[in-house]
Amino acid sequence: MISGIGLSRLADHTKTDRNETASFWVAKKNNAPLTEQEQALLETWLANDVRNKGALIRAEVVWQATSRSVALRTDNPILPEKNKSAVTTDFPVSRRHVISGLAASLALCMLPRTSHEMGRFYSTTDNTLDTQIPQIGQVSLDSYSQIRKYGTSIDHLAGRCLLSCSHPAELRLEHIHATVSGKLQSSLSVEKNRLLLLEGQAKIMRNFYDQPIVLSPGEELCVSSTGKLTRRKLLSDEITRETNWAQGIVELYGQPLSEVAATFNKYNQKKIFVHGKARSLVLLGSFALKDPDTFIDAVRSTLHIDGVVTSGRIDLY
Repeated sequence: MISGIGLSRLADHTKTDRNETASFWVAKKNNAPLTEQEQALLETWLANDVRNKGALIRAEVVWQATSRSVALRTDNPILPEKNKSAVTTDFPVSRRHVISGLAASLALCMLPRTSHEMGRFYSTTDNTLDTQIPQIGQVSLDSYSQIRKYGTSIDHLAGRCLLSCSHPAELRLEHIHATVSGKLQSSLSVEKNRLLLLEGQAKIMRNFYDQPIVLSPGEELCVSSTGKLTRRKLLSDEITRETNWAQGIVELYGQPLSEVAATFNKYNQKKIFVHGKARSLVLLGSFALKDPDTFIDAVRSTLHIDGVVTSGRIDLY
């Protein structure tokens, strides 16, 4: 049983703040493996609203950044001895205090900012980002993604990142780091992290004493959650599908309408909601990710279903 917030309270999204709930799950997962009941509840919460996934990603970023900053500390402050005549009181810190503090930290990490210790953060929610980063090169971020630029290196913290550089740059993620001269896409998920080289050369290392793995264009390296490496060559069609997001394109080749709507909702503030039998219908073709209105026109004319467009949302029946 989860203490603190409680299962019944977590199940009711009207009783908890989204960031507070996300922070709870991150703290819980890093403290101990989730039970089957807890895992089911987490998956239900993520499925209820696409924004919940973004909140969970941001909470994980805060957790990782906090852990790294503690690990990188080299100072060993000498604490003064307690005055024996002084009266001291120890105040217990509850799990709720920790979760509330983590949730409050989310607002600080959502905006890019520069500091001497933490570098500069770049993040997205329901949008993408294309920017030129000094000392690095051209960087594109998929929706719900985050990186930290520190000197001539990038820490990939969440989501998907496409790095293009004419000179060597370092890209670091869990278990491995890469030295890139060319174009490299990295994708992070709970199950595995992936590196796909599109142009140039990339040297991948897991440990400093390991021989580097040199990728050629079209090769992908997958790293499981346990650190296991799998290398394979992708077909041209696979590469196109993997990188369509950077071109602002989604290709439909048999996905149900409910799944396609979830994809569009990751890139637009105007959300699509699919109801009833329309959820299982299929549409083929290529569409602009940031133009849901044109997609909806094609759905209504091709599949002959009803649609209601209001401010901020589109409902399909």
